[in-house]
Amino acid sequence: MDQILRWLAGMGDEPLPPGESLRFEFLSIPSGGLGLLALLGFLLLVGAIWWLYRRDAARLPFGARMALAVLRITALLLIAGILLEPSLVKVRKVVRPGEVLLLLDASQSMSHKDSYQRSAEWSAGWKSIGVTDPQLLPRIELAKKLLGQPGLTDALASKNRVRAWLFGGGPRQAPVKEVVSPTNGEQQPTHGLPPPPVLDFDKIDATEGSTNLTASLRQALQASRGAGVAGVIIISDGRRNAGGSVEEAGAYLKRRKVKEVMVVGVGDPAEAWITTLREVHAAERVFKGDPLKVSAIVSAEGYGAQTLVVVLDEVDEKGVKIRDLHRVQIEVGGDTASASVDFPPVLLAKEGDRFLRIEVEPPFGETKEDRHARTHKVEVLSQKLRLLVVAGSPSHEFRVLRNQMIRDKTIDVSCWLQSADSDFPQDGNSTIKELPKTPKELDVFDVVVMVDADPVLLDRALPPMLRDAITMRGLGLWFVMGEKFSVQAARPGSSMTPLIELLPVEIDLSLAENLIGIGRYFKREFHWELTREGKGHRVTGILTDPTINATLWSKLPGYRFAIPVLRAKPAATVLVRHADKTKRSQDGSWPLIALQFVGAGRVLWSGTDEVNRWRSVAPEAYNRLWVKGLRWLYEGKLAGGSSRYRLGASTEKLTLGQEVDVFLRALDQNFEAMVAPTTKVRLFGPGGQTEDLALAKSEVGDGRYQGAFRPRTTGPWTVQALSEETGEAVGRPVLFAVVPSELESQGPMGLAELTRLAEAAGGSMVSPIDLAQRAQEVRSATTEETFTLPFPLWDKWPTLLLIVLLLSVEWILRKRFDLL
Repeated sequence: MDQILRWLAGMGDEPLPPGESLRFEFLSIPSGGLGLLALLGFLLLVGAIWWLYRRDAARLPFGARMALAVLRITALLLIAGILLEPSLVKVRKVVRPGEVLLLLDASQSMSHKDSYQRSAEWSAGWKSIGVTDPQLLPRIELAKKLLGQPGLTDALASKNRVRAWLFGGGPRQAPVKEVVSPTNGEQQPTHGLPPPPVLDFDKIDATEGSTNLTASLRQALQASRGAGVAGVIIISDGRRNAGGSVEEAGAYLKRRKVKEVMVVGVGDPAEAWITTLREVHAAERVFKGDPLKVSAIVSAEGYGAQTLVVVLDEVDEKGVKIRDLHRVQIEVGGDTASASVDFPPVLLAKEGDRFLRIEVEPPFGETKEDRHARTHKVEVLSQKLRLLVVAGSPSHEFRVLRNQMIRDKTIDVSCWLQSADSDFPQDGNSTIKELPKTPKELDVFDVVVMVDADPVLLDRALPPMLRDAITMRGLGLWFVMGEKFSVQAARPGSSMTPLIELLPVEIDLSLAENLIGIGRYFKREFHWELTREGKGHRVTGILTDPTINATLWSKLPGYRFAIPVLRAKPAATVLVRHADKTKRSQDGSWPLIALQFVGAGRVLWSGTDEVNRWRSVAPEAYNRLWVKGLRWLYEGKLAGGSSRYRLGASTEKLTLGQEVDVFLRALDQNFEAMVAPTTKVRLFGPGGQTEDLALAKSEVGDGRYQGAFRPRTTGPWTVQALSEETGEAVGRPVLFAVVPSELESQGPMGLAELTRLAEAAGGSMVSPIDLAQRAQEVRSATTEETFTLPFPLWDKWPTLLLIVLLLSVEWILRKRFDLL
């Protein structure tokens, strides 16, 4: 019968999806008094038909009268059935799960280990769930033990969907393991709820750089706006340092009508006993054999006056100790919350990147942690950077740069002012009487800076010689555009064409000739706008904190003149763009500062010569930009230009919890650009940990790859390319340091803060031992909705055909019996 009904409804023979069923219904059955009247009317009509045939066909046999009456009544029944709209209805039941939100604090303060020396009750609470010694585990590990209790997530998932979040500055979904669906005949759950998530605790670390509970709650609840929220469970140490107050967060939970709010505190609420190595002061660059001064600041919280030992060691890039340097005792604690330690001068005899590790030995009972040690990178220079500055005229940029470079003890500068008289004594630490005429004379220099150089006064043999030195021997070039000579230098056939071709941008020459010239001026000032790459690149990293650094750039004295740019070249990295969005190139507003690798060397380009305006208000920023840029250019010559693999990192220092972008230019065995869609690099972290990172092919530039990595521990990290042939680490490594967040301080659990949150939300504080029981008491917010889809049977052609057939048979019989 079901098959016939499915055929009549035009549904075919396809099986129904899980959760759907079929049933037969009359869609238009009248109800109440109307239904009773319809039934009485139909019975009267049937009776009238019977009476009519009994009177008019009295001469006929009883069987004939009965046949005619049945045919007429059957036709009326079919018509009545059509009016009732018989249909085959597909029924689908949809379960809309309620949700329980688990929010786990993953900020860096959760990496702290507590002593519990004055909080025996809290220690006992952790021991009751199977933690042998809470003092040995950081707070994040205690939280993992809590969430890993047998049956906890099962109890929550039995009535509602469980969503697990990690939060710091904002929420992100907690990592979960993939659960394989049963294939051996086991029954799937029929309550319509998804299975409980299996958290991947190995991927959960306390690395977030801030704690913004209010924003995290809002965003997590927004993600569940289509479902009823049965409960919110917050596991935190209460050390909030960003966002709104806990009262604001609690009020929001009330407005969202969350049925159950449970707050679980992690940590020791008593005053923490903590020693911390807060700061390290040492130069970032030093000449080989020169004494290096190293000092640090140690703080103590909760302790009385005590004597601590601070150790200074030299380590390699992987954190392995090379040699002991100094041990110094200090008095700290009690009335002296912090103390400074000054080490005897250190002599570093080998050039290159060197690492110093400063570590304070904690008092008895306090375990060693990351906060007790810092690693500082020092660049040991074998000699001063040899710099050649060529300027077309004594512009402000040239004069300020010249004076600054002469004063810098790490740079040996030679200046050449093209507009000077032939007998004019040129400036510099090492003065020259003429520009280099041979490759040997040019190889004396590590970096060449061209400040709006005059192509007419430049020997035509010099630009090709510079080009060869850059592409083949790793010479660095910083090309600064100016108003006087740069347009002329960019024209086809100029003596400087070999250098213009190496720039990371293409100049819009036609527009430049219209905008720039004698009598033209630029009266509007624009601020500096870092690109995404510029916010993390070390050349533009005047300050270590990316956010503060971007703010500094926007506040520095701006620029008026800028050379028009047609587009940035595919291999270029644009660090700064024009703030006026109407100054458009093919790929955005005009680039102002850009760089690229060219063969063995590097080229850095500035589209304005007005950085000198910083000098009056921010001389240190001006100096850092130039020194960082020159050092980046110098690395091309240090590398020798012979490697198939050239690595780069977006920053030399980042805060734990942030990502570092890794860039790679890779060539194959024939020194052609590699075409593989992905390649790998290897990262070496503190304590011997290693991790491979897959880099995807960049959209611009052949043989270029990039990827992002989020370090999970503080300390020095090293990146090396992996050979496509052998899989071994090859090429010159790139180094970066990961430091703790300054916002995330170590300290006691914020019990008062968490209690206020629970009260404001109408919830309660829950101890670790009670959480499993309270989880079973969370009510269900799951709802079930039924959807129906009718397939009419009454408006099909067989129904109409049957009615016509019955009436036709009746008519024929009446005709046969002379009743018409």
